[in-house]
Formats: sequence, structure tokens, C-alpha cells
Amino acid sequence: LNGAGNLAEATAANLFVVIDSGAVTPPVDDGAMPGVMRADVIRVLSAAERTLGPADLSSASEAFLTNSLGIRPLTAVDREPIGDGNPGPVTAEARKIVGEIWSDKKQNAVFRGVVEKGDDAALLQRDVVA
Repeated sequence: LNGAGNLAEATAANLFVVIDSGAVTPPVDDGAMPGVMRADVIRVLSAAERTLGPADLSSASEAFLTNSLGIRPLTAVDREPIGDGNPGPVTAEARKIVGEIWSDKKQNAVFRGVVEKGDDAALLQRDVVA
């Protein structure tokens, strides 16, 4: 929760809840971390950004967390199930579509080793080719 008592994020992960079959996430102004995975999920699911309170999480049909490691279903909070307590179809859709996007990004990555003069350590730079 942020200082106003609204949902913001989990530790090192962004929160998405499903309300009326649509994905919703707290806005950055409420304390959500801006990030590439969050942006991809918002884009592919046409997710809305709006202030969410604890009651929104309690009444959500499903929820999931995102970070650079992927998308993880959130099925319960404080031992109280979210929805029916199982990962839902919106979470599955997000995992499938975003997983494909990130797989493509990894396949198109180019790694360049750079050795600076007088330095035995190689610096590794990763560029994503569009």
C-alpha cells in the first residue's frame, strides 16, 4: 500500500488485477514501478491504469505480478483467495503473448564484447536489434 492506503506494487513487481474481465494496474503516480514488462502488459492487454484500493484486490476475479523475470499469478493474499484461487484466463493470455514478445527480443539480442586498452576484463554490452 502507498501512503494513501491504495495499492501500488509488490516488492520488486508490478500488480495487475482483473476487474470485469479487464486488466487494471495502479498508475506510476500511485507508486507503481515504471518498467518494460509493465509497459508490454499494458500494451498487449489494453490494461487500464487507475487508483486501486484493497477492496479492488479482494473483489478481483484474478491478479498477477510482473517484473523482468516474467508474469506470475497471484492467487491469494493473507490466505484469502483472489477469485477462485486459481490462475485465470487473462493471466494465461498475458503470459503467452508477453512470453512470445520477450522470446523474440532475446532471439534478436546481439552481444558485443569490448576490451578496453590496458584492461584484461572484457565489458559485455547487450543491444536489442529492432
